[in-house]
Amino acid sequence: MKKLFLFLTVSILTLSISSCSDDDSNATPNNSTYIATGSVTINIDGNLLTYNNIIITSNGASDINITASQDGSSSEFLTFSTTLGNVGAGVINNLQIVSADYEQIVGYTSNTQINGNNTLQSLFTAELITPGGGFDNPVTGQGTINIAYTVQ
Repeated sequence: MKKLFLFLTVSILTLSISSCSDDDSNATPNNSTYIATGSVTINIDGNLLTYNNIIITSNGASDINITASQDGSSSEFLTFSTTLGNVGAGVINNLQIVSADYEQIVGYTSNTQINGNNTLQSLFTAELITPGGGFDNPVTGQGTINIAYTVQ
């Protein structure tokens, strides 16, 4: 009986020590803020816009929200979201522009090449409405997202 008790005690102790371990190497902390460098550029009919002030936040899991402004401007910026790790077409979500020259994005496509290891690289094409241009006369913009980031 003593041997059985000793065996059970050692077995339970061994299982409790080795059965669970923390593996947070790829986890994204909830409500994270990131330090980001790089830019989002868009060429609209020869007018090159560069958004070089990048703010990335996370609401948890692996979804991130990006706001890219022109030198910190609150009147000229792009926003979008993505899920870390996803690549390919359609990975950039909710692309929006706030600008005096362009009222809204009415459609866009994207192709993300890198989305992980602290790097986001993607190409996108957007159809934009100009003030007074209306939905019947959109302009096309070709854009590049090239961002490097670390968790703060």
